[in-house]
Amino acid sequence: MNGSVKTLGLLPPDFIKGDMFVGQSHPGVVSYEFLESRGITISTSKPLPVDAVSTAHFRVEDDERNPSWWGSAHVDFMKNYRRRAFVLYALGLSTSSAELIKNGNGGFKPYLKIDDRFREYYKNTVELLHSIFRRNGAKIVNLYFIDGEGNEYNDIHITTAHMTSSCRMADNIDRGVVSSKGEMFNYPGLFITDGAVIPSSLAVNPYLTILANAERMTKLIVENYRRN
Repeated sequence: MNGSVKTLGLLPPDFIKGDMFVGQSHPGVVSYEFLESRGITISTSKPLPVDAVSTAHFRVEDDERNPSWWGSAHVDFMKNYRRRAFVLYALGLSTSSAELIKNGNGGFKPYLKIDDRFREYYKNTVELLHSIFRRNGAKIVNLYFIDGEGNEYNDIHITTAHMTSSCRMADNIDRGVVSSKGEMFNYPGLFITDGAVIPSSLAVNPYLTILANAERMTKLIVENYRRN
């Protein structure tokens, strides 16, 4: 996974309105400023209100009303959400790894192993994103992620659409599942060409990398069977 760390802030009054729904924000921006030093890129986004409230509880910094995900504090926050709330998130060369755990229904569920190294990465990344908000006069909105029943998670909670590497490419079977051509070791003729073969997290959305790699592998497959 891409070590996705999300933070939220309220833009100051003198900033342009952050309303992506009418083209007044920059949700497509990617910064590579910290890629070399920290192994992360920083991007912006603006989830729809229904997605936001189903994902987390919010507590605006310096707001004494508690809890701020209900009542007048929540109403005031949602009034500002469309034009002032703004997400900064980091995608990283993640220090962690994930596993696919078999559940009782015959399916599999991804499970992120949160170790001390990842906790330090998460803490430092949140502090960096918060500092960017504060240096620009924005208020921090503390996030408390919730499950489908509205209960807050007791530990770090990571969501991502960028899972990779469950069948990674490698030089040999001791280090991966498929060769650089996408062919499974010990199973000639069986190829994998999707995001599972990408060897590690990329610190960016992997869509174009997956597409380019699939095209490369497809060409190799065609050339190989044409010769045969």
